[in-house]
Amino acid sequence: MNPTLVSSHFRFRRTLSLVLGLTLIALLVTPLVAAAGSAGDLQVSMSSNRSKSVPLANSNQTGKVFIFLAPSATKIRKVQFYIDDPKKLKPPFRTDTAAPWDLNGGSKTLAKPFDVSGLSAGTHVITAVAVNGSTSETSASFVVDSPSPSPSPSPSPSPSPSPSPSPSPSPSPSPSPSPSPSPSPGTAPVDCDTVVAGGTQATVQAAVNSQSPGAFICLSGSFTFGGQVNVKKSQTIRGPATIVGSSSVQSGFNSESTGDVTYQDLNVSGFQLRGIRPGPNDTILGGRLHHNGRNGTGCGPCPGLTVDGVEIDHNGNPDELGRGGGGIKIAAKADDVDIRNSYVHDNIGNGIWYDIEANAVDQDFIYIENNFIERNTRKGIFYEISGGPVVIRNNVVKSNNCAVVIADCTPQGEGSPGGGITANSSTNLEIYGNVLGGNAVAGINFRDDNRPEGGTMDQNGPGCCNGYAAPFKISVHDNQLNGDRLLKCGTLGVTCSRNS
Repeated sequence: MNPTLVSSHFRFRRTLSLVLGLTLIALLVTPLVAAAGSAGDLQVSMSSNRSKSVPLANSNQTGKVFIFLAPSATKIRKVQFYIDDPKKLKPPFRTDTAAPWDLNGGSKTLAKPFDVSGLSAGTHVITAVAVNGSTSETSASFVVDSPSPSPSPSPSPSPSPSPSPSPSPSPSPSPSPSPSPSPSPGTAPVDCDTVVAGGTQATVQAAVNSQSPGAFICLSGSFTFGGQVNVKKSQTIRGPATIVGSSSVQSGFNSESTGDVTYQDLNVSGFQLRGIRPGPNDTILGGRLHHNGRNGTGCGPCPGLTVDGVEIDHNGNPDELGRGGGGIKIAAKADDVDIRNSYVHDNIGNGIWYDIEANAVDQDFIYIENNFIERNTRKGIFYEISGGPVVIRNNVVKSNNCAVVIADCTPQGEGSPGGGITANSSTNLEIYGNVLGGNAVAGINFRDDNRPEGGTMDQNGPGCCNGYAAPFKISVHDNQLNGDRLLKCGTLGVTCSRNS
């Protein structure tokens, strides 16, 4: 070989080795920085007006502080906050649906304090996930200086119980929950833009009309509604308050045409169709929806809806079966609807029902998780004509599908499909970590109505439902059946493993 070429070859190898070595050193010594697409910066202030804030990261905190996200983007639909859960394995501590983005809530002008003394002494981490078409996130670690005399905080009252069954098989639980008590009237929080203490639908509507979008309207005491309250965009309707409606009024609250509304700690009953008709990106937190004619809450389309910690019971009637009767009915482009930590029981119809094009569009998955679902006359969870992907996990689903003797109630058969958790003409489901037992016909069941996407469907005419034809992509694993049957494994594209 030409000596000149040999010399050039070795010089090139030495140069390449040096470059690679320097690059590796740079990677090792360069401090970690926020990844591209960061949600922004987590800030902490000692003042409720968020003034003189500093970065939360690497700070020491004690007592009541005001933690919020200063986002990197201006257009954000909602922010989910997690405490000591950087992998987001559990439901968020809180979901904020309107700016400013506060860890513990608040109004446009005043944040609600977060008491870090509710955490143990030592290092903790808060993660904020901003959602708007795509997701971005940021985390900050901080140190709590003093030991905690009280348990970890909870974002809002939850129905009793709030089950979180383990995904791994364990002995069957035998919980016997009782309905949560109605919220008792109390003093409204100081961060409200307006306070209404008892009255009628007209009283509440006047308060809503007097406030701008994004305002906090706080209700306390009891209200009788002879009409429907139409809520403005991004407003928050906060209790605790009890609302009893006339059976001739279709819904208690309606934000179908506005959206980004939060309903918190409301006890709503007595309406012809439903207690709350939510709209896009709405959030229903805590409270109870019960004894309404069709369902506790229902909507369509209402993409981005979150239902968290709500008791939904004794809704529906035999005339509404198949038309939305039950606990929750989400239909017609039910994209990105999450239902968590809720107690759904004793409804006439399906407990939780997704119907027609429930897809994850602005988030990775739809989540139906950590709910307690029992004694509904039809399916406990029914996912129909939808593409997901959906994760149905860590729910307790017991004694549904007329398993409990109810007058004039006949269990739906295997082909319906009847049972605890069921799907019809749907794809992209993962079902795991659920505890079943006592459901008539089956614990988990599936059906294919051969509904091809864009096909002609039922009385609604051509292309109404955009369903899916088998084989489906469905994974069923690590569920506790407790004697319930698991049907359709190995058919329709359903794979099953480690269910006991």
